[in-house]
Amino acid sequence: MRALLRSLRTCALFIAIAVALFFAAILAPISTSPAYAEEPQDLDQNFVDLADAIEDDQAVLHAVREVPGTSLYVVIVKDFAALDAPDWATLTAEKSGLQSYDGLIAIATQSKEIGYSPGRSDSSKVSGVVDESVITTAITDDVKDLLHNEQWDEGVMLIAQNVAILADGGSINSPAPFYILLAIAALVVIALIVIVWRAHKKQAKKQEEDLQALSERASSELVRIDDAVRSASQEVAFAQAEFG
Repeated sequence: MRALLRSLRTCALFIAIAVALFFAAILAPISTSPAYAEEPQDLDQNFVDLADAIEDDQAVLHAVREVPGTSLYVVIVKDFAALDAPDWATLTAEKSGLQSYDGLIAIATQSKEIGYSPGRSDSSKVSGVVDESVITTAITDDVKDLLHNEQWDEGVMLIAQNVAILADGGSINSPAPFYILLAIAALVVIALIVIVWRAHKKQAKKQEEDLQALSERASSELVRIDDAVRSASQEVAFAQAEFG
């Protein structure tokens, strides 16, 4: 009887340990996994690189501060994880206490996502407002290509340059892709060739017409001269016959 009780207690202990290990295995990832890879930040300057992606931090910081009113903030992280890019940017802007005219752009190097929290265009600030229109226009295809190719310094500096122009009331024009410029150049060359060929053809046709007209005129003159010679010969013959 005692042996049976010991066996039952041993089985119960094993079952309890197995159940405990089972729940520990399920709950461990939940309890240890962070809510997001990089928490929204309280920024202390206009540019922060938390992913160690930028090679020349000072140059990039200087470019970002060139925006009128220093109203642009840029932060680089590795990943937004469980948060959407816009939500992460908005929470960071709120946590940093940005002004209503300030705009924040957040870039994730792993997912290559871009999130932003724009300033309000109805702000009393006349210039330097980094609103949604400024940000969306500043993030051109060239910027996206640079970030996609992990050229972080160039990408962020181009964003800052575009925002500085737009926030000051200017406009930016993205250069046409090389293949478009090449196609335009080819069309121009073809057009010039066609124009030269048509001009040459027209000139050759005119010369041919001039030669034809000259030939017809020469023929007409020869006929007239021949008629004149015949008429003179007839008059000489008549005079000879009349006067002997």
